[in-house]
Amino acid sequence: MHYSVLPPEINSALIFAGAGSGPMLAAASAWDGLATELASAAVSFGSVTAGLVGGSWQGRSSVAMAAAAAPYAGWLAAAATQAEQAATQAQVMVAEFEAVRLAMVQPALVAANRSGLISLVISNLFGQNAPAIAAAEAAYEEMWALDVSAMAAYHSGASAVAVALPAFALPLRLPAGLAAGPAAVVTALTTAVGMPTFAGRAIAASLGLANVGGGNLGNANNGLGNIGNANLGNNNLGSGNFGSFNIGSANLGGNNIGIGNAGANNFGLANLGNLNTGFANAGIGNFGIANTGNNNIGNGLTGNNQIGIGGLNSGNGNVGLFNAGSANIGFFNSGNGNFGIGNSGNFSTGLFNPGHGNTGFLNAGSFNTGMFDVGNANTGSFNVGHYNFGAFNPGPSNTGTFNTGGANTGWFNTGSINTGAFNIGDMNNGLFNTGDMNNGVFYRGVGQGSLQFAITSPDLTLPSLEIPGISVPAFSLPAITLPSLTIPAVTTPANVTVGAFDLPGLTVPSLTIPAAMTPANITVGAFDLPGLTVPSLTIPATTTPANITVGAFNLPQLSIPSVTFPPITIPAGTALGAFNLPTLSIPSVTVPPITIPAGNHCRRIYATHDTHPVNKYTPNKYRRL
Repeated sequence: MHYSVLPPEINSALIFAGAGSGPMLAAASAWDGLATELASAAVSFGSVTAGLVGGSWQGRSSVAMAAAAAPYAGWLAAAATQAEQAATQAQVMVAEFEAVRLAMVQPALVAANRSGLISLVISNLFGQNAPAIAAAEAAYEEMWALDVSAMAAYHSGASAVAVALPAFALPLRLPAGLAAGPAAVVTALTTAVGMPTFAGRAIAASLGLANVGGGNLGNANNGLGNIGNANLGNNNLGSGNFGSFNIGSANLGGNNIGIGNAGANNFGLANLGNLNTGFANAGIGNFGIANTGNNNIGNGLTGNNQIGIGGLNSGNGNVGLFNAGSANIGFFNSGNGNFGIGNSGNFSTGLFNPGHGNTGFLNAGSFNTGMFDVGNANTGSFNVGHYNFGAFNPGPSNTGTFNTGGANTGWFNTGSINTGAFNIGDMNNGLFNTGDMNNGVFYRGVGQGSLQFAITSPDLTLPSLEIPGISVPAFSLPAITLPSLTIPAVTTPANVTVGAFDLPGLTVPSLTIPAAMTPANITVGAFDLPGLTVPSLTIPATTTPANITVGAFNLPQLSIPSVTFPPITIPAGTALGAFNLPTLSIPSVTVPPITIPAGNHCRRIYATHDTHPVNKYTPNKYRRL
């Protein structure tokens, strides 16, 4: 519905609702920043091409490259100017919006007028409020007219701003045959340097350092027909590209023109997907800035086949402008969790990284720290391989620069597992070795040279160890008193029969006490041993009842081996202080009589190794048993 027929309640509420002019100011600032970046890119692109043409690259291929690059440099400059004009018009739009907000009636005044009118109508029982009701209606009509007038002025100003917005020129498409420009340059280069041909095919030469492949112009390229540094693929023009037929830097895919694109046939910066034109688009066939979806034309749109301007960010949890992913901090990020500008991967920190987890600039691989790394997990710059620490390494796991093989430590090694520089082959240690497993400098062959070294340790002299004399001061041990011990009477019940049994032999092994040496200069002070008092011990009478039969049993032989006491040597200079031995008092011990009643029988008792039984009929010398 047109604003001219809307009541002031709606027009005023619409103008004063929302975020105000803040987003438009941010958009103006973003357009201004984009204009600066485009102008810088145009100057840089022109400087690079001019440097190539005016430097060491001469001939027909140089002229062809300059002619092909000039329109793109011009387009970048024109786009920078158009972006600056868009920033200016956005600022004019902010002024128009602020003007209409000042001219519009405040929603609170409109609400107060309507509330007062209702009160007057309810209380107008006898027509006494008719003049006041007419005045309220007149004020309301005036509010309506003011809002419509302000909206008309705002519509006129916004239309003028929209008309003044520059129409962005479509990006230049590669003309027929230009897509194979790098390949054509290589062909021209091969012709210019006069390389030989075999079977109608020319041998493609590479100009630069640490290139793998043919027809490369630059350093650390891996592929064919690349112009630039650290490209992995074929016919790339730029640096750090991973794919083929890319023009620009840090593109991940094929046929991209720009910087930091991940996909195919993209034109612009940090696009994620295919056939996108613009900046930070995520999807397919988008034209504009930070669109998420497919076939959108505009800025910040989310969805498919939309035309217009959406939010400044089309993802979730973004801080910044024109981010098409989620949880990004910065500008023109089309991935997730990025911090920086123009990152189309995920969790990267820096500028224009199409890979993931990178820290730095223009890394097409993942988990790199540095610039223009095409491989993964590199630390350094322009590494095409993986796990390198250094720069310009097209091979993997190298430490150093310009190593084309793997696991090298040093510089300019073309084999693998070399340590040093300029080694051609594998497992060489040294400089300028040609072959394998050489140690030294300028060796040719296998296993040449030797490396010998000795590890010696000096004589070790331990100082003498002296143990000082030990003095034990005088001490007194307290008296030890054992309490009295009473053993209760033991009664053996009647009619107990113990069968015959044998006691096993008891053998005590030999005991050797080692010699004890008392060191010299030991002084033991005087001390007293406490008195040891053993209390009286009373053993009660033992009564054996009648009718107890003990069967025959053998007593085992008891063998006690010899015991050897070694000599005890007390060195000279040992002083023993005076000491007293305590009195040992043993009280009287009373053993009660043992009575064996009648009817008890003691069967034969055999002593070990004795065949004569002992009984009551033995001679007198055994009767006491």
